[in-house]
Amino acid sequence: MLNEKLTNIEIQLAEIKKQSARIKNQLKAISIIDELKSHPYQEYNLSIPEIIIDFKLVEKNKLMEYIKNPYVFSRVQHTNNIEHEFRGIAVPSSDWEGHFKSQILWKKNSHKYIRCLMKEEIIESFPNNIQEHLNIIQRNFKTGYIINRFLICGQENNKVYDYYEMFVEIFD
Repeated sequence: MLNEKLTNIEIQLAEIKKQSARIKNQLKAISIIDELKSHPYQEYNLSIPEIIIDFKLVEKNKLMEYIKNPYVFSRVQHTNNIEHEFRGIAVPSSDWEGHFKSQILWKKNSHKYIRCLMKEEIIESFPNNIQEHLNIIQRNFKTGYIINRFLICGQENNKVYDYYEMFVEIFD
């Protein structure tokens, strides 16, 4: 009986640890949003080494990774054609060896990045503020790739948004 009780407690503890990790990720996302609202357009040393794998939520292993930590979900675009995007997971491809045939969608180079907050409204046309940010950044810099990393979904002024940490590659 004691062994069964211990097993049940260990299962509950594992679930509590998962819930705690999710809450910590959400708190971190809210902190990043607050930081980006108060200090937009700062140069940033992007720590993402690469974005791999075309991401579709119907693939179980990718979906499970996303559920564990939605912050790995990323979108890659280029400022020459922002309508065209790739969706991937921001982890080193070595972490996925054996799970998928890794396809690198984007790889970090030595360029600098400007960091800001991208909001995308959750309605049919998915309007976002990418172009507004680019208009400001492109006053001072030539730009290249745009990397958007998912932060959190939230509500603001009775509208529902996905919030992304946006990194715009810049050239002097």
